[in-house]
Amino acid sequence: MTAPSYSQTCEFAETTIKQLKRRDIFPTPINYALWYNYVSCASFALVDEIDKAEQQGVRFDEGMSNYLYNKYVIHEEAGHNDGKTDARKLLTDILTAVNTFSGDNQQYRDQINEHIGTLEKAADQDVTVLAQEIIRAASALRESSEQMHQRLDASRKEVEGLKQHLIRATNEAQRDFLTGLFNRKALDKMLDELIAFTEEHGTALSLLMIDVDHFKKFNDTHGHLIGDEVLKMVAKLLTESLKGKDVVARFGGEEFAVLLPSTNIDNAVTVAESIRRAIAGKELKRRDTGEVVGSVSVSIGVASYHPGSDTVPLFLKRADDALYVSKNKGRNRVTAESGKKAA
Repeated sequence: MTAPSYSQTCEFAETTIKQLKRRDIFPTPINYALWYNYVSCASFALVDEIDKAEQQGVRFDEGMSNYLYNKYVIHEEAGHNDGKTDARKLLTDILTAVNTFSGDNQQYRDQINEHIGTLEKAADQDVTVLAQEIIRAASALRESSEQMHQRLDASRKEVEGLKQHLIRATNEAQRDFLTGLFNRKALDKMLDELIAFTEEHGTALSLLMIDVDHFKKFNDTHGHLIGDEVLKMVAKLLTESLKGKDVVARFGGEEFAVLLPSTNIDNAVTVAESIRRAIAGKELKRRDTGEVVGSVSVSIGVASYHPGSDTVPLFLKRADDALYVSKNKGRNRVTAESGKKAA
């Protein structure tokens, strides 16, 4: 069989280490020699036996490796006076391959290069001693690599934990603690963004201002805990009544705001009327006793943004003015900024 070239030998060495890593086999001299012969097809009988063993699920432990090594790789002392030279060449190949896979770890690269230099200069060097040094260096390299992976994994988990914490903190900062709706600060930010989009694209944008009727009286009669349940119920019904990119927020106290992107004032009035009916038709019960405590209603004002001439304060004021028209005319009704009232 023709001896492989230098480039082929290096390629065999790299492939051998990859085969060992893939099978989680430690790169001892015996294991390396065995799999180097497999990769280089030095013995077709060896290749055939290893392939059959893998098909049968045989584990390549120390006993199996020694068996295959003694059967196919090791040479008889007689007739092979250059055995130590071959062994030194084999160890040099191992060291070169390990050096290739040591990455940026300069400490181990220096140690491995030192071993290679020793092999090249000392013809009578005890191969066994060098083999032990190789195993020690390779073991240290693997342990260092495992520690590095553990640290990286711990760092990834820490970063992911911090990321999730930041998401939760950001979300909590935007939410009203009682109802879970967006708070006033988040509403202002979204309102600015939606107005900018409306100005740029000329789309419609409507706003509903919603106030729970006679809430103070209800609170004084049934207590603050029941009053909180009313606000939660209204928040839930508002959320269930909306869809898509609609935004609902607690504006303050018993007042809520709803942003309706791509919705003109007529359609916004329809949405508002649907909300009013859903809330008015809801019977309220105490959770602890099941006692019916009545029902609540809401008054709603509706306004539509006017691109090119409007401002945020004016937009909010028109919706708020329409809300107070609803309240002054008897509550439990919807009023649009033009004075148009839903039936």
